[in-house]
Amino acid sequence: MAGVNIQNIKKSYGSVEVLHGINVDIKDGEFIVIVGASGCGKSTLLRMVAGLEQITEGDISIGGRIVNEVEPKDRDIAMVFQNYALYPHMSVYQNMAYGLKLMNLSKDEIEARVAKAADMLQIGDYLKRRPRELSGGQRQRVAMGRAIVREPSVFLFDEPLSNLDAKLRVTMRLEIRALQRRLDVTSLYVTHDQVEAMTLADRLIVLNDGYAEQIDTPLNIYEKPASEFVAGFIGSPPMNFFTGTISGNGKQLELDTGSIMQIGDYPVENSHGRNVRIGVRAEKFAPCNKDEAELVLNVAAVETLGSETLAHGFADNTDSNDFNNSIVVKLAGDARPVVGEVLPVRVMPDGLHLFDMENGKRI
Repeated sequence: MAGVNIQNIKKSYGSVEVLHGINVDIKDGEFIVIVGASGCGKSTLLRMVAGLEQITEGDISIGGRIVNEVEPKDRDIAMVFQNYALYPHMSVYQNMAYGLKLMNLSKDEIEARVAKAADMLQIGDYLKRRPRELSGGQRQRVAMGRAIVREPSVFLFDEPLSNLDAKLRVTMRLEIRALQRRLDVTSLYVTHDQVEAMTLADRLIVLNDGYAEQIDTPLNIYEKPASEFVAGFIGSPPMNFFTGTISGNGKQLELDTGSIMQIGDYPVENSHGRNVRIGVRAEKFAPCNKDEAELVLNVAAVETLGSETLAHGFADNTDSNDFNNSIVVKLAGDARPVVGEVLPVRVMPDGLHLFDMENGKRI
């Protein structure tokens, strides 16, 4: 087992810099998820740890050893890819055993390792089959088994579930997390799916255009996002945003829509007159009487999801067909708002997030 230290890692392709000095110290046995939008540099960072991409600047250490110039096969890592990368002409057993043969292990050792991994992943009945005879979930288990049998110091996962259907993704991510805890192997996992990220990680690295916007536990990132980008990216449905001004000697917010929100205990000092971006998660709105309302929502669409209901609309007297700019309020599953209804809401005391207008950082 080994920790991974990523120190001031930068990556450039010619004059184009895609990673801008990433720093993170990953503890032995920790499960780290790298999350971000497409093109943010998350797979590039993972491939640099694997040795598949050259490092432009900085150092990567595995188990205390700098591996910048070490070949991938000598880094004591195992990688699970998005497309499984199985040999189509080999059986499941042969796919899992191939890397062990290259390590010159004995036949008995190979058989023991493959049998143990196959039992762990419940694929023992498929060892004689070819990949084309397996479902997507079974192929992914084989790819994971091929990594497990190597008994590496570090597991690397590059969006391994993105080709699976929604139900199978839920099952597989639970299996991956349980497996990682059982093996207690340091793991780096790349995904663009923030639900996967929240449910799998000990800590998240949230990347945005090659910068690490925030590195923290999933709960801390959800409850105290470090920037407007993080707040909008993490959470489903996404956080609602408004533009407004701090007024009332730092006690209230005047929204551009004309609404007034109370700041309550939010820590702002000497900020009267400051323009800010205001974030409120959907579940932090509470329906109320009209005379108590801090926001009046004109309901434009309703999603009934069983355990909850999402009401989408537009604030006060505004009207639009652009749902990219709509407000979403999460209600109880038995709530029955209708399109065209006026829904008065207030913000719960702990529901406000304020961000600087210039740099997007949390206030």
